[in-house]
Amino acid sequence: MEARTSCLLLLLLLLLAQAPQGEGLSILETIIPVYKIRGENAELYCHYDVEGEVLYSVKWYKDDEEFYRYMPGTSSSPSTTSPQSIFPRPGIYVDSSKSNASRVVLTDLDFRTSGLYRCEVSVENTFNTLNRFGRMLVVELPTSEPRISGVRDKYVSGEVLEANCTAGRSHPAATLTWHVNNKEVPRKYTHAYAPVLHVDQLETSILGLRLLLEDHHFTDGVILLRCTATVAALDTRSDQDFLQMESRPVEPLVLAQRNSQVYVNGCGGLGGCSLFLLLGSCVVGAAGRAPSRPATLRDSKRRGIQLGGDQRALKLLGLPRLSVLNGQKYSASGLLSDVGHTAEVFLKAAVIRV
Repeated sequence: MEARTSCLLLLLLLLLAQAPQGEGLSILETIIPVYKIRGENAELYCHYDVEGEVLYSVKWYKDDEEFYRYMPGTSSSPSTTSPQSIFPRPGIYVDSSKSNASRVVLTDLDFRTSGLYRCEVSVENTFNTLNRFGRMLVVELPTSEPRISGVRDKYVSGEVLEANCTAGRSHPAATLTWHVNNKEVPRKYTHAYAPVLHVDQLETSILGLRLLLEDHHFTDGVILLRCTATVAALDTRSDQDFLQMESRPVEPLVLAQRNSQVYVNGCGGLGGCSLFLLLGSCVVGAAGRAPSRPATLRDSKRRGIQLGGDQRALKLLGLPRLSVLNGQKYSASGLLSDVGHTAEVFLKAAVIRV
């Protein structure tokens, strides 16, 4: 019992020794925007409490270079001039009329304004000094959707789908990702080109896609292809993150995200869409379009078929009445059951893609 009481007393003494004593300088809060749009203004705040002491100075730094100082003067020698001092830095434009001992206002932000900001507060006599950090990123968000190019109208299983996705201009450059049927495409099937830098300092990202199509990529004869462009602040660490480097990484802050998508027609193999292909070919034949050269069914399987009139072919699938194909009457079921004649109509009507 006595040992337990002694341990509790020791713990209490340790807590009391580490507790703030209610005297001395403390910084209550710093407010530094994580991101701002180019051309906007930014307000940076440093709220502190001198707790009975006399303020000596408040200094603001960007990337360890001082750009603003507020010194009200010492108690024995009050300042007779403006307490503000401004030091020119690239991309830093201080509005002195709106800045004071706890706030500094930056105007007309540009990309050079991005960086690590630090507020430093000092008091007289002890010259106790405290610092707080924050990172600000100046951005330009894309105003257009990413553009998908290079996609053909139709594909079949075994073919290679090649496409490019081009993001709208932004700063920093957008990160692009491909999705096929709502599943992200692994990076090994993509190729990232070097961003294009424009004279206005904006950048264009381009991501290529090269994917060998398989049966599972086709859902009801369609592939959903989507490209997503994301602009994010990758480093949003606060002063606590800098002081505690062992803490978990800070997640990027997504600033903007835009998508574009296209539906690609095709099918996952001739066996899975033969009725579609045959009817489409027969409709082409009925319209009077002759094959480009003699062909065999095996040849058409190997090289694929260029369809025309496939929408009319789909209508045939839903019609129970007989349809006239090449001058003879056949129903949809008849095309499937009469294999020999189906092959004959196929050879007469198919147009082989070279």
